Amino acid sequence: MATIQVSNETLGEWTALLTALRDSATPAMAERIGNMLNSLGQLTQRAAEPGALDALDTVIERHDTIKTSLDQLAQWQQDGTWKALTEFTALLTAVKNSATPAMAERLGTLLANSGDLATLLTDPDAKALVTETFDHSAALTDMLAQLGQWHQDGTWKALTEFTALLTAVKNSATPAMAERVGTLMSQFGTLAAKATDSDALHAIDHLLDNQHVLLTMMDQLIVWQKNGTWNALVELTSTAKAIKDSLNPVMIERLATVAQQAGNALNQALTSGLLDLGLDLFAQLTDAFAEAQTDSRKVTLGSMLRMLKEPEIQVSLKTLFGLLRRLPTVLESTTS
Repeated sequence: MATIQVSNETLGEWTALLTALRDSATPAMAERIGNMLNSLGQLTQRAAEPGALDALDTVIERHDTIKTSLDQLAQWQQDGTWKALTEFTALLTAVKNSATPAMAERLGTLLANSGDLATLLTDPDAKALVTETFDHSAALTDMLAQLGQWHQDGTWKALTEFTALLTAVKNSATPAMAERVGTLMSQFGTLAAKATDSDALHAIDHLLDNQHVLLTMMDQLIVWQKNGTWNALVELTSTAKAIKDSLNPVMIERLATVAQQAGNALNQALTSGLLDLGLDLFAQLTDAFAEAQTDSRKVTLGSMLRMLKEPEIQVSLKTLFGLLRRLPTVLESTTS
C-alpha cells in the first residue's frame, strides 16, 4: 500500500503554529482550556443522551412558548412582579412550618432547589450573564424567531446536513488533501493581500462605480461574438499585424514617395482650379442628365443636324476636337 507523503514545508508551518501556541500559553490558560474541554466533553455526552435529545426537540418545537416566557420574565423584572414572587416564597416558608410532614418535605426540597439556584445566581459571573441576557432580550427574541423560521423553511436541516458533510470531510481527510488545502489557503492569502492594496482597492472601486459601462461593453462583445463582428476584427488585426511585420525600409520609402506625390498632385489641383472645374463639370453633368430625363422629344438625324448649328454645340465640338488633337502629345510626355 502506497504511503502519501506530506511536504516538509507544510509540516514546518504546522509545527511553527503549534510551537507559537505552546510558547504563548500560561499555566492558568492551560488549566482553563483543560476545564473547558472537560466541560464540553461532559456537555456533549449529556446532549447525546436520548432524554437530552428529546428535551432539545421539545424546546425547538415550543420556541414560541419559550419566547413568550422570556418576554414575561423581562416584564416581571421591570414592573416589580419578580420581587413580589420572592416575597411570596418567603410566605411559603412560613406556611411550611405549619404544613404536614409530607408537605413540609416537598416544600423543603423545592426551597433547597431554589436556594441552590439563588446561590448560583449570586456568583458575579452568573449575575453578569443574567444582566447580559436581559440587556439583550430583544436580540435573543430575534434569534429564537430566526431559529423558528429556519425550522419552518428547512434551513436548520440544511445547516445540519452541511455540518455532517464537514465532519465527513474532516474524517476522510488525507495528508495529501491537507497539503492541498494548505496550499490553497496560502494562495488565497496572497490574493487577499494583493486585493487589499491601495491601488487594487482604487481599481475595484472604479470598476464598481462604472459597472453599468462594463456590463454594456460585455453585452456589446457578446453581440459581436454572435454576429461575426469579433472574428472580422480579429482577422483585420491579424492582417494589419502581417502588413506591419512585412514592411521593410524600401517599401516604407516607396509608400512615403507615393504619399508625397499624391499630396503634391492634390495641392496642384487645388491651386490650379482643376478641382473647382471638376466640381462644376459634375454639377453641369447632373443638370444635363436631369434635363434629358424630363425632355420627351425624340432625337433624330434632322434634330441632330439642327443642334450642330447652335453656337454652344459648335464651341463644344471645337473644344473636343482640339483636346483630341493634343492628346497624343500629352500621353507621350507622360509615358516618357
